[in-house]
Amino acid sequence: MDIKLTILLTVSLFFFFSCKKDDNPIVPNTKWEKINVGVEARTVYDLQVFNNTIFAGTDSGVCVSNDTGKTWTNYNTEDKRLNIRKIFFDNNIIYVGTKDAGVYVSYDFGIQWTPTNIGIQTPIAPSYPEISSFISDSNYIYAGLPSISLNRPKPAQIYRKRKDRDKWEPFDTGLEAIGVRAFYKYEERIYAGTWEGVCVFEPVLSKWIKFGESNLSFVRFYWKKSSLFSSVEQQNIGIMISSNGGYSWRSANTGIGSDDIAWSFSGDNKNNIYCTSYGTVFSSSDEGNTWIRIGDGLPQESILSSVVIDNYIFVGSNWDGVWKLKL
Repeated sequence: MDIKLTILLTVSLFFFFSCKKDDNPIVPNTKWEKINVGVEARTVYDLQVFNNTIFAGTDSGVCVSNDTGKTWTNYNTEDKRLNIRKIFFDNNIIYVGTKDAGVYVSYDFGIQWTPTNIGIQTPIAPSYPEISSFISDSNYIYAGLPSISLNRPKPAQIYRKRKDRDKWEPFDTGLEAIGVRAFYKYEERIYAGTWEGVCVFEPVLSKWIKFGESNLSFVRFYWKKSSLFSSVEQQNIGIMISSNGGYSWRSANTGIGSDDIAWSFSGDNKNNIYCTSYGTVFSSSDEGNTWIRIGDGLPQESILSSVVIDNYIFVGSNWDGVWKLKL
């Protein structure tokens, strides 16, 4: 074959296959997918992972998925559908905080639930106060109330119970701030984020005292490496970061907008951090200094919860169940 013809054929074939490849480009999946098979709920307040199983705290009980969100099983008590606000794992025991039924506990990974409210004051019978935050140390489980009832008897804002006992006891001596919305631990001490700043329990004084410089209304906390992330429910503040355990804070809103409330935080094993807001999820790869929006197609409502598992991020919406996105 003539050398010129050979070269011409080779070049033609190269351009043919190149054009064919361009006609079918690989486009990364950036569309959120709704995954509600078995989720009998509208609002998903909390998402947690334990042993590769996803637990969703919803307005219709706890939903559990063992297949990365493809299908869900809804677990409730025999006599009521619990409105779940928070899921908390203490080793193999699961505690949930509810809107009006206090605390429930499960010893079989969510299949059966038992109320554990001995010692918690009931503002209006037969309802218990809303519980929306938990934390634990080596001996105790702590539960926080996000708002204070105007009814009498007035419930405590923080309760605690020994892990080996059933009875809760009020644990808010000295706490002058209103409403406990989140907890965190720093240097083995318990801190509470409230509507009016951060408080810390001081063992020497046996009471809670105001901590740090801020009177901000804290919504969520999240630890990543040596930084404490928080979201603040006040206009033009948004996300903040502390490098000294919450004593002082700096703004971390580049790419988000300071008026967006972050309803949840989560992270993956590549040191990326995610936060959810109104109809949007943001990602940061530089420890919160800058944020970018990820994915399209979420409902335009508050995205209240998030968790990462198997290269997927799952989020819970205020009115439209669970959604996922491949990372």
